[in-house]
Amino acid sequence: MARVKGVSKNPAKAQAKIVDSALREFGERGYAAASTQRIAEQAGYSQATLFFHFKTKAGLLQACLEESRKRAWGALPAERFENVLDLVKRLDDRFKDPVVAEFFLKLMIDSRSDADTASVYATYHARVRNLICDEIMKETGVGKKRAFEAAGTIHSLLVGIHAAYAIDPKLVSRAGYRAMLIRNTELLMESLRSEPQTD
Repeated sequence: MARVKGVSKNPAKAQAKIVDSALREFGERGYAAASTQRIAEQAGYSQATLFFHFKTKAGLLQACLEESRKRAWGALPAERFENVLDLVKRLDDRFKDPVVAEFFLKLMIDSRSDADTASVYATYHARVRNLICDEIMKETGVGKKRAFEAAGTIHSLLVGIHAAYAIDPKLVSRAGYRAMLIRNTELLMESLRSEPQTD
């Protein structure tokens, strides 16, 4: 494939192709071992084009996280959800795409030993936890501290369930893991609704 040097004629197309290539590269090799040269070449562009659009490798990683969000949430306006369960289902939907699922698994592994990955990954997960927390407060009326604790529980379930499935997909089916996630979220939300609405 002929590479386009420097600034691309169609920036949106270039960004989309580079992000798609990066999701695959990060998922296959992990963030630290991934090559921006290889990512650019597989997308059909030069490394200069990659850095023009994303500035740094960490910037490209952030774009990959955003792309995974878009793939799960689609055209949902301003990240508004029907309720907490709808949000959790949409977060879980990211893992229907095997490329995104592998990407998140490698990020989780990399974040334990790579400072750049850990920082970007932690910021992303803090955003997800805060989003869950806000939805819990809206839906149940519990205080911020209790909602934050519950959001941490749901987030841990989400991450843990997908790690467990990646480690041993034969133990429980993908649908079985999703059912566990949904049922545990429902139980937690029922518990929160029965609590007094105090901080």
